[in-house]
Amino acid sequence: MKKLLGALFLLFCIIPNSYALDSRVERIYGDFIDILDSKYSWWEKQIILEKLQDRAQDIRWTNISSWSQSIFDDLRILNNEYLYDVWLKNEWSQTQQKITELSLRKNLQKELSSVPQSQIVRELSTNSGVEFISTNAKRETVKNNSIQRVEYTKYFPVDSSTKRQLQSKKGIIIYEDQEYRFIEEYSLSEKIPYSEMGEYFSSTLLTPEQKVVLESGKYYTYIFTTFKYYQDDYWAYESQLQNSGFPKNGTLIYVDETWRYNFVTDYSKRFIINDSDVYWISWKWHFLDYLADDMKFNSSNNSAALGKMKILSAGFMNNSNSEDEYIEKVYNWILENISYTENINLENQEIFSALEAFNSKSGVCTAYSKLMSYFLYFWGISDAQMIKGNVIDAADFPQIGHAWVRIGDTYYDPTFDDPLGNMQVKQRDEYKYFWLPRDIFYANRYEYEDLPVGLKLATDQEIQEHIYDRLVRLIPKYQSSLTDYPVFGPVVFREKYNLDIETMITPQILANKIWSYSVQNNSFRFTRGDKVKIIQWFRYFVLTPENTEVVLSQLAYDTNDLFLFDWETEWGGREWRLAYEIDLK
Repeated sequence: MKKLLGALFLLFCIIPNSYALDSRVERIYGDFIDILDSKYSWWEKQIILEKLQDRAQDIRWTNISSWSQSIFDDLRILNNEYLYDVWLKNEWSQTQQKITELSLRKNLQKELSSVPQSQIVRELSTNSGVEFISTNAKRETVKNNSIQRVEYTKYFPVDSSTKRQLQSKKGIIIYEDQEYRFIEEYSLSEKIPYSEMGEYFSSTLLTPEQKVVLESGKYYTYIFTTFKYYQDDYWAYESQLQNSGFPKNGTLIYVDETWRYNFVTDYSKRFIINDSDVYWISWKWHFLDYLADDMKFNSSNNSAALGKMKILSAGFMNNSNSEDEYIEKVYNWILENISYTENINLENQEIFSALEAFNSKSGVCTAYSKLMSYFLYFWGISDAQMIKGNVIDAADFPQIGHAWVRIGDTYYDPTFDDPLGNMQVKQRDEYKYFWLPRDIFYANRYEYEDLPVGLKLATDQEIQEHIYDRLVRLIPKYQSSLTDYPVFGPVVFREKYNLDIETMITPQILANKIWSYSVQNNSFRFTRGDKVKIIQWFRYFVLTPENTEVVLSQLAYDTNDLFLFDWETEWGGREWRLAYEIDLK
């Protein structure tokens, strides 16, 4: 495979100046695909195409001439499209479904071969107008490599008393309920395999992963809440489908998470985007899937939002020298421009929409993560995905889940890095959940399918101990770079100040460890050493026993340059104020 990719890149490197989708680029890529199709299975092709996409993206960020960039942009665009086609045509569920159907058909044929025939049946079936059909208990047989069911309303028993009468008739004989039956009027209802339902109904199969269809150059999604299914897991009779009122043109097939095939007739069709507008998008199946969810709200501002997003992405790209810089600019923009939705109503699905968040500048974790993904896909960041799961030390765990972003082998959580209170912005070295390896990032979280059942019932203290233990076990691995990962802050802080995990940090405990200053009469001045300091201006958090750990977490437990004030308020009370930005005189 290395030789194959190397040869392809050599060919691209010797191409002279070209414009987007130059015919020479298309020809060379077409030759490359011909080789893939002739030598590799679909899953091997997908691996090769993904490696090619990553390599093209890496070269795109190098210091090459503009015409070379154009060539590799062409390559990424063509490879995007073919990779999407491979993904569409080779879903595991369909392949597995066909294997299951073939196995069932073979088992039925084996069962039918043992159906007995009496002497009278053999004599009657020598008549050219009479045929013996082997069937199972459901009156099913295999004809023309398909399963069909014999349907009838009237029959004659086949025995010595009816033999002479039946010799002059035309029909079929089946064995049912321990007797032979002669049937003159009957029909054969074909049992349509589920893998062929899409062709039968002239409909694209919809799955939780594939909710989008391409029709006449436009992508659409379908919105529905009700559907019907049959108990038979692998087939449905044509007569059943007709009698159930499923029209051939107008029925959707939805394969759910359990691989059950459902039939949908009550739905609405929603336009998403033109194919020409996403022709060059990386990881297009994720991009379209997220758009399909967002388009449920049918906002008239969606197209405009995507256009503005694309322009912003171009600006980030032009001011970046690497993929990492581009990701950082996207992350910064989201944290500076999007705020977490207040007064959350989970019945309002718009809070989960990245497009709505872009328009209104407000959303929840799903909107944050999806919006970040949009920016990544717009400019060719491959292998990026929004992940859903649980943050086990979140205040709403386990009732409410969370969403974050994976890019290759690194993880990002823009929601958890969004500043609290008066802290408006953060610098990159203050980000706690930016560019983390999986083991560190997952110290306090699980993807839904991996969450241990016991954690749902654990106390807050048990959860904190669980997270603390996971971080402690990682310290030897990252000993030389602990300061690069603020997520280790609680462990390092407690070890530095000799605090165990059972101790809840309060303002008083913090004052005993990092020193505090008493401010009287709301005077904005305090004594430090032998000098009086006057506070010109400052930003601060008001600390309580309940929120001290949360605030420290936002500050990555970095107490350098912090001032803790025991402040006398203008109404005569006292409160702890932790200043993180301060101008002293």
